[in-house]
Amino acid sequence: MRKIVVWMFVSILAVSLGCKGKNVTFDSSELLGSWNAIELKIAGNSVKMPEQEPEVVFSDSNRLSGFAGCNRFFGTYQIKDGRLQIQPGGMTMAFCPDMEFESLFMNTLATVSQARIYDSQLELSTASGDTVLVFSAFRNVGVAEGEHGCNQAAGYTWSDVRQECIRLFDSGVRLNPIIRDTTSAVFSAFLVFSPDSSQVELFLPNEQEHPILDRRKLPDGTFAWNQLDDDTPNVRRIDGSWTVSRRGVLLYQEDKPIHAVYVGGDGKTRRLYQVEATFYPGDEKVILQYDDQTFELSQQISGSGFRYEAGDISLVGKGQDATLVLGDSLTLKLTERK
Repeated sequence: MRKIVVWMFVSILAVSLGCKGKNVTFDSSELLGSWNAIELKIAGNSVKMPEQEPEVVFSDSNRLSGFAGCNRFFGTYQIKDGRLQIQPGGMTMAFCPDMEFESLFMNTLATVSQARIYDSQLELSTASGDTVLVFSAFRNVGVAEGEHGCNQAAGYTWSDVRQECIRLFDSGVRLNPIIRDTTSAVFSAFLVFSPDSSQVELFLPNEQEHPILDRRKLPDGTFAWNQLDDDTPNVRRIDGSWTVSRRGVLLYQEDKPIHAVYVGGDGKTRRLYQVEATFYPGDEKVILQYDDQTFELSQQISGSGFRYEAGDISLVGKGQDATLVLGDSLTLKLTERK
């Protein structure tokens, strides 16, 4: 199946710390934390904002990350000679029904040349002033933050191995317990790897400390992440799934993806359609491949069977039968092919 996550390098220009005719400056401490995009204006006209607000997060390690309406992006920044310089970074490339705003948002970040902070807002604009992007400061409106400026209310936490604020569901590998504690609402563990995979940070449920484990090569040529202590967790990838064990006892394991092929029709023609689906139980999502297109849908609460949605695209089913709705253009009645 074709990968839907692609690293794309984005050239983001330096941003001036002052608007023409206004002596406005700020330092890095004022930037720290999360900024929520509340308005994008092009040639004086406001662009319709997406349902989930885009954001930019500045950490105290000069790391930059954010959400553009569909995909997440990252980079670095620094304040030098009175200017905010944002360095090129990466971006995930998942498919969403409406990509127009995200394209405008990223293009604006790539072309801004002026910036100012006022009334708990960050304003970025192009040299001509035709395009203006306005953010509100989450940290100034009662939202809880960690010591590193991470927006905890938005699900961010600090990662030592990544040196940035992250969402575990976005940046980590989710593992479920072999024996679930039914008295706890939080039961999953997460693995967060350093960029070079030489270390992994282990986020265990209801634990404040997150041990960092070093990678070691085993005699059979595979790798394990642990500390030189028999009582510390041991992280390994076994049969395609990440695992966490201690003293030889398996504690957590990554749920394996479930692959399925569905065939069916639209009820109007004799054409036989084929849809490939890969279900990720741990991530509560499914990736569909249909007619050279790839869709990522999120799991929804369902009384029985399963239901996944992304905008006006949905996959609903029970047992071997499923219905795929692709907006107003196509509805397919499908049956899993064994």
